[in-house]
Amino acid sequence: MHKQNLPLVTMLLISYNQEKKISEAIAGALAQDYPNLEIVISDDASTDDTFAAIEACTRNYQGPHRLIVRRSPTNLGIGGNISEAVRQSSGELLFITAGDDISLPERVSTVVDFWLQHDKQAELIACHLYDMDDEGKIHGTTQIAKLEDYRSLEDWTRQPPHVIGAAQAWTRRLFDRFGGIPKGVVGEDMVMAFRAIAQGRAMTLPV
Repeated sequence: MHKQNLPLVTMLLISYNQEKKISEAIAGALAQDYPNLEIVISDDASTDDTFAAIEACTRNYQGPHRLIVRRSPTNLGIGGNISEAVRQSSGELLFITAGDDISLPERVSTVVDFWLQHDKQAELIACHLYDMDDEGKIHGTTQIAKLEDYRSLEDWTRQPPHVIGAAQAWTRRLFDRFGGIPKGVVGEDMVMAFRAIAQGRAMTLPV
């Protein structure tokens, strides 16, 4: 893949008091094989050593990705932290991950390829996840709802879909259209899925 022919996309790595896992989460982000990627690591005023671990992992980074590291002066909560991270970013497609999530190296490239195959029409793309314990043992796959079956808010009302933010990517235009994410929101995965389904443009990539 040639960088000049691919859209710039962003991985938003959101952290708060995750000092034991943040190094692995950062390693997963930095290992992405997609060539036109920026990574925004946004710590929400952690009270443990999370930010020190972030600095240690990123201080000497000289890899191919553009790296932005920020720290909130006061705790903003999940919604506020995500919104601040988005404001620091430039990508067309935004990937969510947290300080206790580990992304496989092909995560971004696989989802972007799927998005481009569908002419960038999807506003939100969800994938399945591996369920992994603190020792790194995989306990199977957590499957996400087939979001393309949800074509309206009436479909949502009948049976809200099962979604998990750690496996989502959504467009900047979806984020901007609704004015970001309110500060008090703690379930951004449901909020963004609801918005995409309202437009009939949510899809699941079943991998």
